[in-house]
Amino acid sequence: MTPYTKNGIDPLLTILTVLVAFLGAGAVWDAAFAAGMMKGQGAFPMEFVKHCVGLLIGGIAYFVVSGIPIVKLKRITPWFYWIIFLACILVLVPGLGQVAWGARRRLGGEALGFQPAELLKPAMVVFLALWACRKLPEFRRRGFVAWLDNVVPRIWPIIIVGISFVLVELEPDLGTALVILMITFGMLLFGLGRNLYGKYNIRILSVFVCLAIAGISFLALSKGYRVERIENHAKRWQPGIVDGPGFQTTVAEKAMAVGGPVGVGVGKGMAKHVLPAATTDFICVTIFEEFGIIGSFTLILLLSGITFRLLYLATFVKDSFGRLVLQGTGWWIGSQAIFNLLVAGSAIPTVGIPLPFFSYGNSSLLALGIALGACRSAMSARRTSEVARENSGDGRGHGRSRLSGA
Repeated sequence: MTPYTKNGIDPLLTILTVLVAFLGAGAVWDAAFAAGMMKGQGAFPMEFVKHCVGLLIGGIAYFVVSGIPIVKLKRITPWFYWIIFLACILVLVPGLGQVAWGARRRLGGEALGFQPAELLKPAMVVFLALWACRKLPEFRRRGFVAWLDNVVPRIWPIIIVGISFVLVELEPDLGTALVILMITFGMLLFGLGRNLYGKYNIRILSVFVCLAIAGISFLALSKGYRVERIENHAKRWQPGIVDGPGFQTTVAEKAMAVGGPVGVGVGKGMAKHVLPAATTDFICVTIFEEFGIIGSFTLILLLSGITFRLLYLATFVKDSFGRLVLQGTGWWIGSQAIFNLLVAGSAIPTVGIPLPFFSYGNSSLLALGIALGACRSAMSARRTSEVARENSGDGRGHGRSRLSGA
């Protein structure tokens, strides 16, 4: 017996997702209310309105993707990934990519624009899940051509990940690039590494981790402003730094401390009035300040519930592609949330990483809608049977002769 219905709907996951979406919209409204009133936007600030539109777009994407049978989803996965990959290239072209927060991240205008790097996250999950399901030939060392035929399919996904990482970093957007590496690491753990490298899985995984650490360290030290940010983070409370480079992190720390067990009360937080990213990367600071430890634990429990529920539901999915999609999506949401909370809590230097479902951003909500729609498609019992019938035959669903219905 599976915990979800034949249509792929899991009641607990649905409740958790709707609840965090509702609370996220409320958090954005709370964090943007004061600034919106000062700008003459009335009781509903523009960021809140755009966030609600993003929720609507994400919901539409969820229902559209969830209506695609898992067999067809496999077929369109390469197209989806390469379209987003191309968009990540186009965003770097002057005149096409729009500058936001000091980086060239957006394609299109303010109303219809989107961030390709955010959509690269679900694209990476489904692309690597599809690659992990490929049947690769056994490794043979005889002959250069045979060796090449065996090696290229095994290193190609890692090369694609590396190119994607570089494209996002060139924007520059180190936070999203780090999330892409974390998604890849999770997919390697859940089955991609075992399929590509067999008994050498642990060795290759160790090499990947070492290369990732070396690459991130190089990028962090290659630009002066990043080196300065790391140095200032360690001494952020010193005079001259606390009101300058260390302003965001020290304000966030003080706000969390002021919150105490139950918080200062709804709408009474002060950090949202001075933090430049109060509705995006530091959205949790307002929650922690106004609702205290109770609010912070509620937020963590809700996001943890979605993460572990997806990982649990994956154990009931028979199709390997669908199972990896659920595992990859759960890993992505959980790891990104951890990164965001570490930044907001000043455990690591400031990196631009949104909090899933809570941070303002239409592209982020669209990416989550696509990923959760793919998860529901994978959990559909009817579509699982379609996969079984397709795999049992010649790839067209003709595993056996059809009998007349007469």
